[in-house]
Amino acid sequence: PNLRAVAQREGLWAPGQPFNFFKIFGYVPPDENAYWIDAFYSGRRMWRAYTWLNPSLRDELSPLRGHSPVQGYAFSYPAASVRLPSLMALLGDHFQGTPFDLTQGVAAGPYGDPTRVDLTHIAVPGGFERPLGSYRGTFSHICELGGNLTAVAWYGHGNTDATVWAPLFAAQLQLDDGGAGALPESWLWGKQSEFSRSSAWWAFSLVNNWMRLGHRYMVGDVLEEKWRWQRRAFAVRDRAESLMGALPEADARAQISAESYQFCEKLNHAWWDFSDRLIAKFANGAVTTGEGPGQRVAFNYSDAYLQSVGFEDWPPVNRSQAAFSAV
Repeated sequence: PNLRAVAQREGLWAPGQPFNFFKIFGYVPPDENAYWIDAFYSGRRMWRAYTWLNPSLRDELSPLRGHSPVQGYAFSYPAASVRLPSLMALLGDHFQGTPFDLTQGVAAGPYGDPTRVDLTHIAVPGGFERPLGSYRGTFSHICELGGNLTAVAWYGHGNTDATVWAPLFAAQLQLDDGGAGALPESWLWGKQSEFSRSSAWWAFSLVNNWMRLGHRYMVGDVLEEKWRWQRRAFAVRDRAESLMGALPEADARAQISAESYQFCEKLNHAWWDFSDRLIAKFANGAVTTGEGPGQRVAFNYSDAYLQSVGFEDWPPVNRSQAAFSAV
């Protein structure tokens, strides 16, 4: 239907007024608490994205505004050229370095875990921030326009904070190599209910879940490995673009398809190997780098965390009544 006619008929808009779809048709909850839940559910993430991609907006946009039909952010803001590494880092963000940093505080546990699981059937009102890098991420993709055959869908398994986006090209073909498709079999496994070492998704999911046991200690290793492979993925994309100008189209298509396939297969094996190394290095509450003296160092709690969980209340003695004498 004609949206202007509908809005005018329902008394939501009049000719001559700006036609803002969200303000006209957006839902406004009837009570204040529900209103602010809706306003910050997406609003804080929008603030983070806008100010990340255009730092000059930090003085203009308030993180306390929220986004609703009553008040909110603009549909878009000017930004400099958006680079893939920056966009990928943003998609895995947990509000680090802001007052809403999910790696800080008691809720992050002793080791700065940014995960905040969904809560159901609770009597306590409230909530947690909702970051772009959500633990619920099953997969993600970033679409990058290019030439007719080198447009890329960057595809990542699992959570966005620890994934590696692989380049899947518009040119990708079904490869004639014994029945394999345009992607390795390991990339086609779709069962979250059944663990499988034949699944690339489970390799990333294992790393994501293991990291929760000691996020502060493991995140450096994970990010180092992630970006090492992400740079290799960028190199595959760059080579695809060079092949399009150097080979006949049919040959270029075949070569691009083969190299993307091979990268995905290598990434699968590499991430399983990395998960094994991560488990060995960070297990039983310690960082283990070898079998010699000093090569096994225990995780540690911060003073602030210990004070927040009642560490100072032990031993459980009624100090006003207990008698102590040194013999």
